[in-house]
Amino acid sequence: MHVYRTTAPRWSFSPTPWLLVILMAAAGIGASVYLAYLHYAVHTMIGFSSFCAYSKAVNCDTVAQSGYSVFLGVPVAVWGIFGYGFLGFLAFLGMLYDHSGRRIWVTVYVLTALFVLVSVSLAAVSTFLIRSKCVICFGTYALNLLVFFFVMAMRSRRRVLFRHGFLEDLRFLRRVARVSRPGLLAFAITAAACLAFYPTYWEVPSAISFSHFQQGVTEDGYPWIGAENAKLTIVEFTDYQCFYCRKAHFFLKGILADHPDSVKLIVRHYPLDRNCNPKVEESIHSGGCDLAVWALAALRLGRFWEMHEALFGRDLEKTEVSLREMAQAAGLRFEELIPLLSESEVLNHLSRDILFGARLGIDATPAYVVNGKVYLGNLDPQLLKELE
Repeated sequence: MHVYRTTAPRWSFSPTPWLLVILMAAAGIGASVYLAYLHYAVHTMIGFSSFCAYSKAVNCDTVAQSGYSVFLGVPVAVWGIFGYGFLGFLAFLGMLYDHSGRRIWVTVYVLTALFVLVSVSLAAVSTFLIRSKCVICFGTYALNLLVFFFVMAMRSRRRVLFRHGFLEDLRFLRRVARVSRPGLLAFAITAAACLAFYPTYWEVPSAISFSHFQQGVTEDGYPWIGAENAKLTIVEFTDYQCFYCRKAHFFLKGILADHPDSVKLIVRHYPLDRNCNPKVEESIHSGGCDLAVWALAALRLGRFWEMHEALFGRDLEKTEVSLREMAQAAGLRFEELIPLLSESEVLNHLSRDILFGARLGIDATPAYVVNGKVYLGNLDPQLLKELE
């Protein structure tokens, strides 16, 4: 086994700084693993809500929902696992094989400086584009600053020149190639595999056409789809600006497809928008009222489910929604929708939905009513088991 030595005496080396770097890297890996799980759960588990979903402005789930949470087809949190793992690997090599205490510090300094640059960029995106902050993410940003300043102090204390030290680091890595080469190769292969094969679970599922299902309007004027004489009737209160409602939309379509003769879905609206919902103290989903009116106007023209599909199938990252585009997607003419948006029957329909939802105690979407019982966020799995 090759051991790299310099003229510096062996007693000048202490493994403690490297141990601290390894511990900080381990903390970063732990946070990144949880963020990777959170990203997966937010996009695949109906009704999932993390412990750090505090408010509209401080919400890990909102950040995970954003398209900015994915880079090169891989979640940013997974890249974080790679980054901290690589940092820990370099620190391990320095602790185990460098008896001078002067190697790898420049390489780690460059790596942690990159961490800080990425942190600043992600913090800016979170603040100005997503307009919501993830406390765990910002915790990793603080960790990155801490490890950067620690490494910078150690490099300065050990008087390692940047250019000369970097070249010496490369020589050191070649000298310990027996360990460094397999490790670096493993990181490269794993990263390449992620780029090529990482599952894109966050993408909108392929649509099941509503034309495959029976559909109609209840005696009270509410749109339904599924089985007319159903064993299980689900009344859904939804909001077109709600990310979780969009997840539920595709989830419910899957239930209808699996049980076409035994499930009926009735849709009602409960936008968390102060403009039409007096029970909302602060508009969580601004614009939700307008979108609900569009859907109800389409109901008057017999194209509710097409508009429902178009509104949930759109890109939620866009802050502006075009009625003309939605009308076209729903197979309607823009001009025939416009006069219906202010029609009293349409507006009264929305008001009835909101008042009824408020009487049921609904304060979040999606919400479901089955046999008079309210379920917030998710259906009781037992209800679906009884259909089997």
